[in-house]
Amino acid sequence: MQYTRNVLAAVFFIAISHGVIFALLKVGDWLWGAIEIRFLSDYFFYALVIQWAIGAFFLFSTPRGINHLHHSPSKATRMAASLADESTEASHQTTVDLGLSTKLFISGAFSLLVCLLI
Repeated sequence: MQYTRNVLAAVFFIAISHGVIFALLKVGDWLWGAIEIRFLSDYFFYALVIQWAIGAFFLFSTPRGINHLHHSPSKATRMAASLADESTEASHQTTVDLGLSTKLFISGAFSLLVCLLI
């Protein structure tokens, strides 16, 4: 049941993200005319580039003031983080939004697959 819910959530995210990107590309084409979408593969290529660029941004961006180890859903990770020496690691802490970036990379992989098949 949980697996089905996760798959449906992923399909829903892919559909919503493609809908938003399609609307943005159409508005951009209407306003500037620089993006010409003549074929379906053109749309999926632009969607791939946009989704992977946003996914890379969320993967490598570092929000300030959030320590991802202390906010982990795993109790063992939180306990280990509390035992770690904070003073030496404070300057090297980064956070990663794996959830959103992974979803965007999977959605972009769907775009790549469709682009290659068309």
